[in-house]
Amino acid sequence: MVVLKLKTIRKRNNYKAVISYGIPAGFLNTLTGSGKSKAICTIHNISSIENEGLGVSGKIFNFILKKILKNADKVIGISQGISEDLIDNYELNNVQTIYNPYIFEKNISSVKFEANECTKFVTAARLENTKK
Repeated sequence: MVVLKLKTIRKRNNYKAVISYGIPAGFLNTLTGSGKSKAICTIHNISSIENEGLGVSGKIFNFILKKILKNADKVIGISQGISEDLIDNYELNNVQTIYNPYIFEKNISSVKFEANECTKFVTAARLENTKK
């Protein structure tokens, strides 16, 4: 049901690309993408380590991860370690590393960008050992 609603929203709004954050959102992004709307998925943890402790459900999750994310237009790892995990353990060939901004001094980011009134950013994070 959610997949059909998202497909309809993407088609109606004619997005050039949709960027998702995290694996569940990446699954939905990839499943609802089309040739007109690129699916770009960002991964923020080393999934093989996180799924290792989940037993059978972790193996199922790994299988699904491997099958679905290979259909994304681009999979972004936010560190070299995450990108290597996606390539080595999930055999993805659509991976690129784009590092998270790192704050060296208060209110100064290592990544520079220009935003206009149409640019919108949303972000959320969690502290975990698998985010190396």
